[in-house]
Amino acid sequence: MKNRIFIFFLPLFFIACQQPNSLSTQRVTRIDTVFTQAYFTQYGHYYQGLDCEVLSLDFYSDGLSLNGDTIEGTGINLYLSDVFVPANQLEAAEYKVDTTAAVHTALSGMSFEGRVTGAYLLLVNDSQVEKIYLFPTGTFIVWYEDELCNVEFHLVTPDQQTYDAVYRGFPHYITRE
Repeated sequence: MKNRIFIFFLPLFFIACQQPNSLSTQRVTRIDTVFTQAYFTQYGHYYQGLDCEVLSLDFYSDGLSLNGDTIEGTGINLYLSDVFVPANQLEAAEYKVDTTAAVHTALSGMSFEGRVTGAYLLLVNDSQVEKIYLFPTGTFIVWYEDELCNVEFHLVTPDQQTYDAVYRGFPHYITRE
């Protein structure tokens, strides 16, 4: 009788042992990045009917550079296409990623008319985009210390993966009003 019980439960034991391996592929991966370059483009009152002004924020990790409008190298590029500010500068404040177009928000990452826009990240390898991550929600905090711009990101993908990153430096300002 003991042998029959053992033989009955032995396959169940092996099935139970295999379950954790299938779940481990679904764990959340956290990517942390320190950005070393930043470009802030000022667009002024870009959208009619909004009292706020618009900036785009473009961050690059080590290994990436911007040559004209082309990204070169290997690394990570974080781009926020529409950041809504009361004046044409990035104020010290907490910003929310959403679709409201209110002051101190940035447009959610999305595909719009076949183009990626809003808050998104590019993984670049040998000057080729390997992967794009959209961020429909999240926050970032901006503060200034010793004349350096500091930005701390906590962004969230559609499948609830979090992405944390930081920037500290002197951004390049570009005006396109």
